[in-house]
Amino acid sequence: MVKPTALLDSILGELGITVFEATQNSNAGPTFELLTASPSWGEALFGTAEPGPVPLTEYFPYLESFLPDAEALWTTGNDGSRNSGIWAEVDREGNQHHLEALAMVKDGQKLLVLLNLTRTFEERHNVYQRARELSLANEKLIIQLNQRQRELQDSIGRQISGHQKLEHLSEAIEDNTSAVLICKPYGAAEIMNRSFVDLYQVPDDDRLKSESMLDKWVREAESIYPEIQRVVDSGSYWEGEFRSYGEKGEKKWVRLMIGPVLDRQGSLAHFICIANDITELKKAGQEFENLTEFDFITHLPNRRHFWKQLTKLIDEAPDKDNLLALFYIDLDHFKRINDTLGHHAGDYVLNAIAFRLARCVKRGDLVAHLGGDEFALVLKLTQAPFDIGQIAQRVQAAVGKEIFIERDSLNVTSSVGIAIHPEDGREATSLMKHADLAMYHAKKSGRGQYQIFTPSLDYDFSQKLRLENDLKTALEQQQFRLVYQPQVCSREENSLRLEALIRWEHPTQGNIPPGKFIPLAEDTGLIIGIGVWVMETACRQAREFLDEGFDIVMAVNISARQIKQVKFLKQVESILETTGLPPRHLELEITESTLMEELDNVNELLQSLRAMGVSITLDDFGCGFSSLSYLKNLPVDNLKLDRSFIHELPFNEEDKTITTSVINLAHDLKMTVIAEGVETKEQLRFLDEKGCDYMQGFLFYYPMETVKIREVLGKLHEKGMGSRFTMEPEVVRREKNRPIH
Repeated sequence: MVKPTALLDSILGELGITVFEATQNSNAGPTFELLTASPSWGEALFGTAEPGPVPLTEYFPYLESFLPDAEALWTTGNDGSRNSGIWAEVDREGNQHHLEALAMVKDGQKLLVLLNLTRTFEERHNVYQRARELSLANEKLIIQLNQRQRELQDSIGRQISGHQKLEHLSEAIEDNTSAVLICKPYGAAEIMNRSFVDLYQVPDDDRLKSESMLDKWVREAESIYPEIQRVVDSGSYWEGEFRSYGEKGEKKWVRLMIGPVLDRQGSLAHFICIANDITELKKAGQEFENLTEFDFITHLPNRRHFWKQLTKLIDEAPDKDNLLALFYIDLDHFKRINDTLGHHAGDYVLNAIAFRLARCVKRGDLVAHLGGDEFALVLKLTQAPFDIGQIAQRVQAAVGKEIFIERDSLNVTSSVGIAIHPEDGREATSLMKHADLAMYHAKKSGRGQYQIFTPSLDYDFSQKLRLENDLKTALEQQQFRLVYQPQVCSREENSLRLEALIRWEHPTQGNIPPGKFIPLAEDTGLIIGIGVWVMETACRQAREFLDEGFDIVMAVNISARQIKQVKFLKQVESILETTGLPPRHLELEITESTLMEELDNVNELLQSLRAMGVSITLDDFGCGFSSLSYLKNLPVDNLKLDRSFIHELPFNEEDKTITTSVINLAHDLKMTVIAEGVETKEQLRFLDEKGCDYMQGFLFYYPMETVKIREVLGKLHEKGMGSRFTMEPEVVRREKNRPIH
């Protein structure tokens, strides 16, 4: 055993270092014998050390969590070291000490070194505090700049939405101190102001118009923000700061905001880009940022430090028997906290969540605050089986715990994307892109979800983008068409009822099912323009049938996005007036979930529509809230039973009971009942016995083109069956045609 000399004792004492020899015991934990003189700070914490073993874990309970790592090192007998990280202890006089433990093996000797870092910690803390003060001053300026950018973007967006001509807008923004560029979705410049030209030191704007500045920015920002390409491609809002390059290669830091502008149909029409040179602001805080590389709100590594550490971990990965799991965490609806409770509350929430995330990981893992409401975790995983989903649930549960801010209580959910190295990316940028894409899919799935990256996500996103772009031109190129499915009458009513159904004949992919493109149209807002076309086309067709002597009621499906429009009522009035269709011949089908989400607002709208003479059908009844009690308060004329209840009739007892109850209640409330998805004679027989008014399904008619509908109507008229679709077997059998997918 090697003992330090008196001189060495003195030196170690001045440096705040104390050394113990560790002796492992098979029946209990290790014991520790002091090799150096008892330090003054040690006496303040645990008194004068007596000869013999020192009960360190009694003095420092924190060491209990570190000892398993230390023992693993000592057991190998190989030279090396492991540290515990810094923790704080308070001595008998109330003074705080910042300590760190170091487990070592040197020439076979097992050592535990305690380091008192109080002096250097305080010095570093003072520097840190000064850095924080300067950073907060810079941050205040950045926040003010961000606010001005957003206000300018909102103002320009409103003017464009108000149909102000771009040339007039160009005059209004010419003298603004922020650089402004308005471009097409694919990046082609439309207008820019003088500040923009000056920012990149170009003699005139011809050079800027010759290339896509949007593409240039994406390339420049992608090394820090791998998600920017996905955000821009999907037509979403983005802001951030990155190093950009001027005409002559000069470097500058730019704060950029990219905001989308939609046209009347809800399609992306322009991007408004606001840029400011923040080079001087970055220089002012650069020295301190480089010193700490930590975020001043959460005390976690910032984005720059995260990229360095992630790259380092990836470089080391081939030499380790580990996988790396990257968790990209986005807090859901975080903007609402800042908007309603203020930025101080937002900072408090970020701090609380940072602390919780840090406790979710083991030593050696990485936790970082990337900025705003985004965090990242990098976890080292062994090759042995592991449940990544269980880890994700643990992380989300930690984030979602209740947070109290004065009198307010918050529960913050998170959307998490996960990518695994090396399977999902062998370098930092691709790994981050895939984690971001997975997070995007988690958000699209309803937020509060996690998604593990798979190659199909990348493929699906690319396909979705292509399909979205094609969808934007489908109306212009007249790729949509309507087919019509009759609703067969089982009573003695005299109206011919048709439901208009949209089909998309893609020029290269052929017929695309509505279930694939309608949700996409809903997400992007394109459904508004498509919905107007459907209603106008269906009403025009119904008018033609009226002129030919057929008493048609045309049912048209209305989406949630359509009905939430303030001008929806005027749209319906305008279409009826333009096509000449009397209101009583139009029926609007609204899903149960749409109605319940906007019950108060929609109720008033539906009453106005009914006052015009338009009838209302509650579509897909039973698949949403499945409550009968609220029916009496709804301004609807017809109830459409969801096909999920019809599918197992008459063999499912629950479906039989529910269907019977709904039909009886609807009739008591003077509503007409329509059953969709009728495909068998057994279903027909049961529904007819229970008094269902109309039925719709493949047992009777598939959706048909206009020409085929006319043939059916003509044959019904020839047989003297009146102006209604009936269930006469011969007609049903003859007119049933192949489905139009």
